Amino acid sequence: MRLSFPAVLLTLALAAPVLADTPSSSPSVIDAYAMARTETVTATVKSINVKTRHVTLSLPDGKKQTFAVDPQVKNLDKVKRADQVVVTYKDALEVELRKPDPTQPLPLPTEALAIDDRTAEGGKPEGAVAHTLTLTGTVESYDQESKLAVIQVSDGETLRVNVQHPERWTQVRAGDVVTGRFSEALAIAVQPPPPRIPKSEAPKASSAR
Repeated sequence: MRLSFPAVLLTLALAAPVLADTPSSSPSVIDAYAMARTETVTATVKSINVKTRHVTLSLPDGKKQTFAVDPQVKNLDKVKRADQVVVTYKDALEVELRKPDPTQPLPLPTEALAIDDRTAEGGKPEGAVAHTLTLTGTVESYDQESKLAVIQVSDGETLRVNVQHPERWTQVRAGDVVTGRFSEALAIAVQPPPPRIPKSEAPKASSAR
């Protein structure tokens, strides 16, 4: 199930990632650490056009956003106005900083995509997409004041990266090697709207005689 909901991620008020050490026994490793976070947001379907495959959601902050739904998403016609769309987003970044080894060429970037369609027969759309990207490159320069690192990736591309945890980069020098493994997963489930709670009728005022 491929989900074309990238704009949802831009509207999430994502929590700060949790930082953790990554143990390593290699003497060439300068430092290794990982960051991860998870956020869940529930939006409400305001309108849907099955023919054009466009859905307008009301987001938690009150804003409305229209999304194009990928043709691979099944049972779009089962989605109704006022349905709840539960979006769970997870991402993680593992970073390893190490001294270069002239005898070992840097590995080329790798990328993987996994799709899990859990839509029940005749049910509302549900599924998840997971994406993983691994890059290895050489540190061309690192400015501790601006926290900007220039990295030459093994495939020849040059990246300018704003380092989020400069305290882990104090021993990094030009020529050192950095490997970053970024993974993200997006799960979406459409659910019926919650039952309405009937409003209690206010007692009628008795007329004075």
